[in-house]
Amino acid sequence: MKLKYKISKTSDQSTATLIKRILALIDEKKYCVVDITQNSISFDDNRRLFVGNWEYVRRVNRGRFEILEIDGIRVVVFEYLPITIFEYVWVGIIVLGFEIVSFRDEAYAAGFIALPFIGQLVFKHYNLQRKANEMLDAVVA
Repeated sequence: MKLKYKISKTSDQSTATLIKRILALIDEKKYCVVDITQNSISFDDNRRLFVGNWEYVRRVNRGRFEILEIDGIRVVVFEYLPITIFEYVWVGIIVLGFEIVSFRDEAYAAGFIALPFIGQLVFKHYNLQRKANEMLDAVVA
């Protein structure tokens, strides 16, 4: 199961120009191209294990740009995975562990130690949503 997000914007540029801009953006951000077709490009972040924590929260996990032509207007659709299910499960396990220990020891306020983990996940979600919009803006601008 994957949590995918989709955003789209219209453009009056040609499909070839949009493809060139997408490839330039992927190369600039150092993502790995997975698949290229006539109207779509898929990419993956194979560097995610080798980047620092601050850079990691600013990179989408993987994505796909698709160019659709509807009544002479080109629509660029960006589908991306901001956070893997593994991260949600991992944070859930950490939070559950803190809660179990705090209730077992009757230190109910100790469960608040889990708040930074939840905060980091929320921060990453909204930050990547903003980054995805910036990536799409760079393509259609």
